[in-house]
Amino acid sequence: GGAADGLGFFRVFRALRPLRSLNAVPQMKVLVNTVISSVPKLGNVSAVGAFLFLVFGIIGVTLMSGTFNRLCHVDPKPVLLFTNNSGVQCWSWPYAADDRLCGGAYNCEAS
Repeated sequence: GGAADGLGFFRVFRALRPLRSLNAVPQMKVLVNTVISSVPKLGNVSAVGAFLFLVFGIIGVTLMSGTFNRLCHVDPKPVLLFTNNSGVQCWSWPYAADDRLCGGAYNCEAS
């Protein structure tokens, strides 16, 4: 208790205890040093991967913008179907039966 409560984070270092046995096996020490020295290079690879993910995400959003919202809706606004006992609302905004594409407001009058 008392003063030791604020020092509980030092228990994390218990996970490093097996590293003391590296002195007994020299090949294991070389392997661990190689893995530790590769961490900065993995950071560079992760940064390039994140950059590519961002670029292709922007391209995908740009190419698909509005594609899934262009079907005609039957009603001009969503309709509240019901509200359950816990207050969760269930809404519906049905699409027209045919596959017509709509303009900017995504609402079409029946033709």
